Amino acid sequence: MKKQFLLFSFTLTLLFSNFSFTQSSPTHDKYVVGYFAQWAIYGRDYNVSDIKAENLTHLMYAFYDTQFDMDTNELQTFQAQSTSRQIGLSEGTPYSWYIVSKSNTSLETAKSDAWKFYLAGDGITNYVPFPAELVSPANGATVTGGAAVLRWNGSDADGDFLSYNVYVDQKDATTLVNENSTENLYTITNTSTGTYYWKIISKDSKGNKSESDLFYFKVN
Repeated sequence: MKKQFLLFSFTLTLLFSNFSFTQSSPTHDKYVVGYFAQWAIYGRDYNVSDIKAENLTHLMYAFYDTQFDMDTNELQTFQAQSTSRQIGLSEGTPYSWYIVSKSNTSLETAKSDAWKFYLAGDGITNYVPFPAELVSPANGATVTGGAAVLRWNGSDADGDFLSYNVYVDQKDATTLVNENSTENLYTITNTSTGTYYWKIISKDSKGNKSESDLFYFKVN
């Protein structure tokens, strides 16, 4: 089962005093708020410079679209202006999610821990394992020396015994190098200089499988 991520992002409210618009803002004491969707730049060819700033006091700038294919393995993002957000999910699917919050007083962001859950469907008696969390090397990391130790974490909603298939190569991580491993690590020896790609297939005792993200690291 493909891994699904749900990312909630708070809409950033920007004061026009932070922009370099040449127009003057309204002089009254009321709030006149405009909403600008970042993806409108591409879909509608409408840019921030096209906004009639002289008519507004505040601009709400949305960074993320809400329309994504739930059957893909891509990171999915959703925006929210409060502490809750209702979305549609597929039954019989493992999910993980986290929050990235943004402030209108700082350019810095804060990211929460990731949480997992399984959305059960009718008639399911055993669930697919959660996709393995690749721990190290971190994605994009550089490894020095002739060996690299791959580490990951696995979990299952039913508590089933898990085994792992390890895929590593210098192209697309389609080469199986270790099958039915019961450990959460694998050592690659005699690595040459270059870029390596790796992923983990988790399997439970009922034959259910899940696939991790694809990570890469460099050896110098």
